[in-house]
Amino acid sequence: MTGRSDAMGDDSYTLGYGRAVMSWLLARTPESHAPLLLPHLKPGASLLDCGSGPGKLTMDFAVRLAPGEVVGIDIEATQVAAANEAARSKNLHNVRFEQASIYELPFTDETFDLSFCGAVLGHLREPRRAVAEIHRVLKPGGLAVFREFDNAGDLFFPRPPLIDKSIRLYADMLTEKGQHRDGGRKLKSWLRGTGFALTALDATFEVFDSASYSEAAAVLYREQLGPYLVSTGRLTPGEVDEIVEAWHAMRDDPDAFIAAAWVDAAARKPR
Repeated sequence: MTGRSDAMGDDSYTLGYGRAVMSWLLARTPESHAPLLLPHLKPGASLLDCGSGPGKLTMDFAVRLAPGEVVGIDIEATQVAAANEAARSKNLHNVRFEQASIYELPFTDETFDLSFCGAVLGHLREPRRAVAEIHRVLKPGGLAVFREFDNAGDLFFPRPPLIDKSIRLYADMLTEKGQHRDGGRKLKSWLRGTGFALTALDATFEVFDSASYSEAAAVLYREQLGPYLVSTGRLTPGEVDEIVEAWHAMRDDPDAFIAAAWVDAAARKPR
């Protein structure tokens, strides 16, 4: 993901880059995570992917847009290096990855035909500033597509006390960093006043295999969130163990249901 950190707050990717998160990022496809962009993926168009992570989705865009130039940017150097290596291994010559902040994109004005920004704005303290920067690097008539999570709208059944506690603790982490667990519902407002003309807006649920999601959540708490919450005095190691076991119980519950809320928007830069 992209962003910056300073004493006023933190735009870093709260979930980190552990096994569970990487499995989610590597499972993304244009069909599942960029539905409003699909009709515009025409060969020869150039595209900027903001918050490209491991680059899997960006490389899918590059295949469809070839010979058009595709650039993925991310603030995390290890993700950029891994993505460039993956592109080389796939022999993709029209895509590259650069380490950069979404607040200060290293491109001249009016460079790209298209841009994509997926699950990034909610992790930023200044989302409108990022949107304005994307507007700057798009050509007149260019299209920007945004996809944003809305954790406040996610569905969990059942939701016993320990599962509820783990979800609330993650929400508190985002809020304390000045980030937005309910970013999806704010997406329209973030686009207003940035020079974009909104052309499409949609909201959907992504229904997960509850066993796989719950196992990933248990791993995430064991590897990433739990240690951080212990270090800040929010949890004891024993309480982390209890939360992990609660997710394991959810994994084994045949009646469990989990769905994530998403909001998609497409906006055009006027000619």
